[in-house]
Amino acid sequence: MKLHHDAPAICERSLEITSATLTVDPKKYARLANRVMAILVQAYDGRHHPLSPLAPNEMLAYLMETSGRNAKDLLPVLGTRGRVSEVLSG
Repeated sequence: MKLHHDAPAICERSLEITSATLTVDPKKYARLANRVMAILVQAYDGRHHPLSPLAPNEMLAYLMETSGRNAKDLLPVLGTRGRVSEVLSG
């Protein structure tokens, strides 16, 4: 199944299945619709924009670099420079 071709049909079917829930419990319907959308987005991203597996410290370093942050920005969260160094070195 190719998601980008099947996504409209999947969304339509999920709405058919959950339409009765809307009149009974709108909050339950919203939660279900959000869950379905999250599953579709995760599946699409996993197929079209896969992430290479990274160690947690490498991912943190990447996120810090792309957001213009440095080790000093972790001090309020981690407390000490030693702990920051430990986390960033893995």
